[in-house]
Amino acid sequence: MYSSKNYTEWKKHAEWAVAGQVKGKKITGEYTLEIVAVKPDKRRRDLGNLEKAVSDLLQHVKVIEDDYLCQDIHLRWAKSGPECLILIKEYTDGQGSTDSETDGSS
Repeated sequence: MYSSKNYTEWKKHAEWAVAGQVKGKKITGEYTLEIVAVKPDKRRRDLGNLEKAVSDLLQHVKVIEDDYLCQDIHLRWAKSGPECLILIKEYTDGQGSTDSETDGSS
């Protein structure tokens, strides 16, 4: 699979950012993913592509076991804030609270 230079640079930067924030924490099993991102410019962007890149990154740095375990995804654009805010927590099917939460921004 071909990866563009920009994607390769983003992935390297993002790996360091995530690794520095999760410090060995890992979500095992099913999880919920929320991504809030700021568009870097006025070009058309696809939130679905962003989700796939983030999910692949989280699996690569072993924050999650496998992205197929994601049960609930929330994506949105923000006007300002961190470039990309990622919130991950164990999936509870709305039946209670979780105590494992990892947040990473890249």
